[in-house]
Amino acid sequence: MNLATVLWRTLQERVVVNENGIRRTVPKIEAALKQLVNQAASGDLAAIRQLTALAAFTQPEASVARNESVLAETDLRVISGVVKRIQQFAKPGEESTHDEEK
Repeated sequence: MNLATVLWRTLQERVVVNENGIRRTVPKIEAALKQLVNQAASGDLAAIRQLTALAAFTQPEASVARNESVLAETDLRVISGVVKRIQQFAKPGEESTHDEEK
């Protein structure tokens, strides 16, 4: 079993919470997030920073921007590799005759 599996299972374990005098059972991840939000709302700067980072990470626009950034970096590496391979096979001073064949 890997770390991600153990973490996911642990976060899904249920705990009893008391909200406004009502006891209910929620996943640990929900209880933890509620605590984080409450700490941030009370002015805890560390909690505010964590919550802000988490909120930015979970926004769909941020996810798309991150994916586009990773894609752009990957595309650049691939294109750079292709150009290097082409340059290895091209002879200096020799032009391609493929345009004349069309």
